[in-house]
This record gives sequence, structure tokens and C-alpha cells, in this order.
Amino acid sequence: MSIRESVLDILADSVRAYTECNGGPIAVEKKKIKFKADRQTFTMTENGKDATLTRVYVCDLDNDCVILKPDDFGVRFFRKDSWNKACDYLILVVVNGKKYAIFVELKSSIDNQPDGNDNHLVIDGNEDNKKEQQLLGAAELWNYIKLIVKKKTDSSELDDYDVRMWVLYESVKSRSPTQSQIMTTVPRRTKSKCVQTKQVHDAETISVHDLL
Repeated sequence: MSIRESVLDILADSVRAYTECNGGPIAVEKKKIKFKADRQTFTMTENGKDATLTRVYVCDLDNDCVILKPDDFGVRFFRKDSWNKACDYLILVVVNGKKYAIFVELKSSIDNQPDGNDNHLVIDGNEDNKKEQQLLGAAELWNYIKLIVKKKTDSSELDDYDVRMWVLYESVKSRSPTQSQIMTTVPRRTKSKCVQTKQVHDAETISVHDLL
């Protein structure tokens, strides 16, 4: 069994274990886990009713890439709050011989545009914090997958993947001059150490190289 197949089997088993231990019917079957391979371009979609960034095309993917949608896994580590949410996509890809696990969250807008050439997510409010927590929570799910694959296959191959976390957004929410001045002075305004941002347009095509 390949690592790719092991990952899918483990996720399906996790879904069953999660739904059954809560006393309800199986809500997500294995066939509903989003999985794509053998395609060099993939369409990431956002279906929210108010979304303006509805799709982004990622190209230059290798033929053996794996693309998963963590929200469909059914695995949750926390009972509530944004830690219980996962990001929109996880892309496992090999570029120039290096392995990457790329976590992507699609957002129509963000509160703050990064300063200068520093594209890390600026965190100065609850919504910004939620974006970061969604990606960090998904990374914990990735750690879980790696641990179970290692136990099941005796392979540590997934440990070789470098992690990247991205919020892809279309626009920046406008602030008044007074608001902008206040937001630059509040002590809690920080930058995420892990999460980066990239501005894209709806239906834009980006290369996977832009996410490394």
C-alpha cells in the first residue's frame, strides 16, 4: 500500500470512529473525502453565499500530488471554537525533489494588508486570530495523520514534508484614517510566525511555486 493510499484509509477510518463514538450515523463516507491526483492543474473553490473569491486555479502540480479537503475528514480535536475548524485545502506536492505540505485557506477579504514585503498574516482582532487558528488546527491534523501513518506502515516518509500555510484573499477591508492609526498602535497587533498571505483575484491561476 502506498503512502497516499494509507493516508486515505486512515482518514476514512477516523471519520467512522469519530461519528460512531458520538452515537450518530456515519456522516461522511470514504468516497466523500476530496482527493485528486494525476492532474497538473487543480481548482480550489469557496462556496460561501457571500464569497467573492469563489475559485483559484493552482497549476504546475506534479502528477503524484495529493489534494485533500480537511473539513471533510470528520476528525475534530476540540469541541468548539475556531480551533475545531480546518483549512480549505491541504496539498501534498513534490517540487524540484523537495516535499511540501501546503495548507490553504480561501478568504474574500482580510482586515490588514501586510507591511512592505512581509506577507505574514497581521493579527489584530478576533477574525484574524480565527484565520490563524484554522491553519494551525489543520497542522495538528497533519501531525495526527503522520503519527498514524507511521504506526500503520512503519514509514516516516511524511516527516520529510515541509509545511507552508497560506491565506489567499481577494481584497483588504477598508479602514478610516482614525481606525488605521489606532490599529497600528494597539499592543495586540502582531504578525503570525507561520501563516502567510497572498492577494489573488477570482478565477486567477497561480503556480504552486508561489506557495512555497
